[in-house]
Parts: sequence; C-alpha cells; structure tokens
Amino acid sequence: MNYQYIVTNMNKLFSGILLLGFLVLLPSLMHAQRNPAKSADEAFSKQQYSLAIDKYKKAYSKVKKNKEEKNRITAQLAECYRLTGNYKRASSPPATTPNPITAPTIE
Repeated sequence: MNYQYIVTNMNKLFSGILLLGFLVLLPSLMHAQRNPAKSADEAFSKQQYSLAIDKYKKAYSKVKKNKEEKNRITAQLAECYRLTGNYKRASSPPATTPNPITAPTIE
C-alpha cells in the first residue's frame, strides 16, 4: 500500500472539511458583528431587564453611524428602565448622546 498517497488524501480531506466549516460559520460571525444589540434583545425577550440595560448600553456605544438602530436601542433602554421602575432614567436619553434633549420629568 502507498501510505504517502493515503496521508496526502487525508490531509486534503481534513483541509477541505476545515475550510467548509469556516465558510459555514463566517456568515454567522459577520451577522453578530452587525447586530451588537442581539444579546440585549434576547435578555429583553426573557424579561431580564437589568441585564438588558447593561447590554443595550454596550450596544449603543458600538453603533456608530446607524441612527435608526441607535434610536431603537434608546427606546428599548427606556422601556427597560420603565419596566424596572426607574422612571427618571426612562424619560431621559443615554448620557453618551450629544446635545441631549430632556423630557419634562413628572415629580
């Protein structure tokens, strides 16, 4: 038997499987980078609002130019604060926003 031939073919097979696995995982890795609020959304859907608050804050700082996503994260963050009973925070924008417009607070 030609063992060199068998080893060469096994190396090619292993390399092919590795490449295929990478190509299958690549889209999911790219999607995770495009949606930094995904884990926050999951925590919110599980009613883990305190955890979601932390994750939304991190996601907000990662979103750079997508104003629509920043607005969605801000709304979700406000909802988390409302659902945890922190009404003062729920009515004000995140501290990292430029030129914040504050809503009147009800005392």
